[in-house]
Amino acid sequence: MRRPKVLAALVPCLALSLACGCGAGAGSPLPATPTVPLKGRITYRGKALTKGHVTLAPTDGGREAESDIQPDGTFTVATAGLGDGALVGVHQVVVSGTDQPLRTKGETHVRVVADRTDYAIDIK
Repeated sequence: MRRPKVLAALVPCLALSLACGCGAGAGSPLPATPTVPLKGRITYRGKALTKGHVTLAPTDGGREAESDIQPDGTFTVATAGLGDGALVGVHQVVVSGTDQPLRTKGETHVRVVADRTDYAIDIK
């Protein structure tokens, strides 16, 4: 009766193999994270920025949302890999690629909420 001993040895190996295969590893899809469609207009000291790139970086971590700034100052952010929009929560606003350096008075933040999609952001 050699089969029961072989099966007894294989069962723990099989269980361990299955356990190692479960979970989010490299190449596994990310868990669904809710995003909110987000568009708006960005200004610097009250005047529309006409060029550049805006990034919304979640202060609690997570994927950044970003967009090019259109000539009229508008933008529509997307979060790569998670669908259009930004994660719900507080984000630091980072602007780059403008015609002039932005001399800001500290950091600018925006709170993204689930029931709002249009934002006006003024960099001061």
